[in-house]
Amino acid sequence: MPPHGRGRFSDRGLFMAWMQAVSLQKNGELIFGAYPGMEALPGEKLLTVRYAGVGLDDVAFVRNGPALTRLPRVPGRRFVACDDMGQFYAVWPLSTCGRCARCEEGRGNLCVRKRMLGVDYDGGWSEFVAVPEENMVPLPSGLDPILGVFAEPLARAINAVRLVAPQAGSVLLSTGDTVEAALAALAALHAGALPFLYATSRAAEDRFGQFAAHLGIETGAACTRRFFDCVVAASRDLLHLPNDLARILPGGRCVLFGPHVGLEAVPSTVLRDMQEREVTVIGACAATMEDMETAVRLLLTQRDAVRALIDRVEFFREMPALINGLCEGRLIAPVACPSADVF
Repeated sequence: MPPHGRGRFSDRGLFMAWMQAVSLQKNGELIFGAYPGMEALPGEKLLTVRYAGVGLDDVAFVRNGPALTRLPRVPGRRFVACDDMGQFYAVWPLSTCGRCARCEEGRGNLCVRKRMLGVDYDGGWSEFVAVPEENMVPLPSGLDPILGVFAEPLARAINAVRLVAPQAGSVLLSTGDTVEAALAALAALHAGALPFLYATSRAAEDRFGQFAAHLGIETGAACTRRFFDCVVAASRDLLHLPNDLARILPGGRCVLFGPHVGLEAVPSTVLRDMQEREVTVIGACAATMEDMETAVRLLLTQRDAVRALIDRVEFFREMPALINGLCEGRLIAPVACPSADVF
């Protein structure tokens, strides 16, 4: 994915120099306003953004962006956009080399040269976005486009669950206060495991309860199990990790899934306990294109459950308020859109 053009872009002969976008400025300020347009380069397509999800990975980028990339930059890697014909797409946000050992293994999410929309290139918090055509995943007609913003985090959840390799019937606990925790429970159910979902905050508990009811899985205080074969730890910080690890059966696995924006250190007693019980801890981050395609199919079959996770929908100009809501733990799955005409 080459760097996107600056200044002008054209679409079917139309000339436009600027668009509305939320951008992270050189001083670290997040602003909404006019932003130079994009030009779709060979192999890319210019799409109109309809919805953008907001997650703690975005919070981490807004906090650390000046140290990670050249600014200004438009964030946003979980979004839904449409083409001239009205077809909606989710977009796999990675650009990979296709030649390294990991790419040849089909694990492009681990490409040593990978680049990401919203970090290395302007992302989906804008009116328009230029994306590689090979990264576009069409949304089926039966899926409400707003739910497509969950395709990217659900794809990452599918990857995370695969890493702990639950056997059919394995008992898995997904715990946290993020939308990733809920989606990991859905991914585990899809993989044939028996998932339980535990919320570590009040805001998450409210959303998780509705979500779990649609899926028919146990959650919160209703959880009748004490120990699990594997755990997906998807909290915003590491404060809950000792409790998560204590609930894993000897020889079990834990996957760290989520941005973990907190900086708390893991106590040495936890590390000793992991060693004595031979608990394996694995990290999980991005997803493959195949995971994205699986996620879109899963969203279609579980659309009512996933819709229950949305706790707020606002215009792009309210993005700072959504970011604050995530930081303070009042929101877990807000969605933003460019303007009123998309409602």
